[in-house]
Amino acid sequence: MTQWTEQQLAFFDFLQSTDASCVLQAKAGTGKTTTLVEGIKHLKGSILQTAFNTKIKKEFEAKIGDSAVCKTMNGLGHRALCNMFGGRISIDRDKNFKVVKEIMKDEPDSSKYAWSPVLQLLGRAKHSGLVPKSTPGNSWTAYLEDTPENWQDLADHHNIEFDPTILSLVRRALRLSNKMAWKKECDFDDQIYIPVCWNATFDKYDNVIVDEAQDLSVMQHRIVEKSVKHGGRIIAAGDIHQAIYGWRAAASDSIPQLIEKFHLEELDLTVSFRCGTRIIEEAQAIVPEIEARPDAHTGEVIRQGDWGAETFQHGDAILCRNNGPLIGTAYRLISAGVPIFVIGRDIGRGLKNLIKILQKRGANSASDLMMLAEEWKEVELARLHAANKFSQMQAVDDKATSLIAIITGSGAREIDEVILRIDELFSKKSGKVCLSTIHRAKGMEWPRVFFLDDELIPSYWTLKAVAQDPNRFQWMLQEEFNIRYVAVTRAIDQLTYVRSEDWT
Repeated sequence: MTQWTEQQLAFFDFLQSTDASCVLQAKAGTGKTTTLVEGIKHLKGSILQTAFNTKIKKEFEAKIGDSAVCKTMNGLGHRALCNMFGGRISIDRDKNFKVVKEIMKDEPDSSKYAWSPVLQLLGRAKHSGLVPKSTPGNSWTAYLEDTPENWQDLADHHNIEFDPTILSLVRRALRLSNKMAWKKECDFDDQIYIPVCWNATFDKYDNVIVDEAQDLSVMQHRIVEKSVKHGGRIIAAGDIHQAIYGWRAAASDSIPQLIEKFHLEELDLTVSFRCGTRIIEEAQAIVPEIEARPDAHTGEVIRQGDWGAETFQHGDAILCRNNGPLIGTAYRLISAGVPIFVIGRDIGRGLKNLIKILQKRGANSASDLMMLAEEWKEVELARLHAANKFSQMQAVDDKATSLIAIITGSGAREIDEVILRIDELFSKKSGKVCLSTIHRAKGMEWPRVFFLDDELIPSYWTLKAVAQDPNRFQWMLQEEFNIRYVAVTRAIDQLTYVRSEDWT
């Protein structure tokens, strides 16, 4: 029989004794999923359990059986699309690629450099609810106005090259994509974009349980709103201190927005079942509310001096704020014969996109890439700084530093060889040691975690932004504290701080 904490019992009692909506503020490792699964037993009426991704959906389904409907946000949107179009919708994952290919037929001179930016911006526009002004009819709602300034902000936020030609092309691409959607030719982005912006009918439930509420985008907030019956209740669950995806279209204040919009009462889960007491003490310096369970093991926190390949054992993880130091460490381990894997295939795709940009600027060798990457970084940082877009500056710095680290660490001389090294680095799925940015480690845990170069938090660019305008950029500083908290609470038994410069 499960021994529930007082906070868990209070949550169950709230669900059973009231019809009010609430948010369960669940700190790291506090048994959020287990608590939600048990909470379902205390609800009346129809129940929707949302899941952050397909993997989590399957985990929920295995635990809740037929007691609730479990869907991802994309799954909810897909169902609404079917309702909207009156039949089944086939999803073409390559639709955006085909759209861009079609419009590029008339733009041979632009296709070499504009292809990737247009493709990326097409998806980001859908995530943001941007509908082109020339779209026929008046039955749609745009959640981001179609202006050059908003397109520029989207490009900057996601570190995508942008100019007037790209703007013209991506607008054409979005119009064509929307036209195809009305012929039932859709992709994953359309599953949320089309039914939300075109006010489709969503299946409605008496109870909507929203997992990982801190990571929802504005468009996903709309899906929650459209999925709950009039007079129904919303039960959100998440950790405001794990909101670290502001750069990826998640609303940085997602939970406060939900609290205000749906009048959510706040309940807490603060007792962590994951971390040893010493690790919890480290986390409490950032989030004082988190607690160790009464019978928790001690665990340990170490600030290590010299370290090297012999430091690691199977199942260890190395986490870092930035990719650059992580990649440098990866090549040190590879040179020492330690099998590794690096989490983040899309990091590899981003680096290859940067290589294409640098080739357009004249790069013909790996050494050219290094030189032009530095030039590209300086130009982009100056442009973003002039526009006060500090939140995008770290990504630019990190991308250039990462590409240089791969070239230096691998010893590659030709561009094709650099691309091959990138593919090798980000394609492995297993190894003795896992390396990951903290962002990608969220939701995971390891017995031993090595926190690499923790002095990178808060980032230089965040401190610069806050110094210039504390009120406007305070959210960036808070997100940096959240990133540190996430890193610390990935460790079960041992948290070890190491620095790149101390490698021996």
